[in-house]
Amino acid sequence: MNEALKVAISKSVKTETLDPGEYKVDALVRIKGTVKKGEDYDSAVYQSIPFDQLFAVAMSKLNGVTVESIVKAALADETDSSAVKDAVKDAIAKLTEKSVKRCSGKTTAKVTAEVIGLPLDAIETLAAEKVA
Repeated sequence: MNEALKVAISKSVKTETLDPGEYKVDALVRIKGTVKKGEDYDSAVYQSIPFDQLFAVAMSKLNGVTVESIVKAALADETDSSAVKDAVKDAIAKLTEKSVKRCSGKTTAKVTAEVIGLPLDAIETLAAEKVA
């Protein structure tokens, strides 16, 4: 089995709701479509952002009353914090050296899967049967 076929098989499986348990499966399946693999590319990578460490350092610079009031305000506030996180990311990008990481090209597939045959003893039952 070649790599393109393995990708086609994995991409043809849609996540469906399945009850917990073990199932017997026996079916002949036809998978048809196209698989496309993009070129590898370089991506700039900055040092990961240690939000726990940043928070600990920031809190250590404050007195107990201020820390308590900040925690109370944070627990009561539902403001989107993405702007603050973006500012922190920008600061870290300025302070740290970026490195280049080689990334694998993206793989996409447009495939369909169709059951085309069942074993003779399963024709009158389901192709997937839950094990007791």
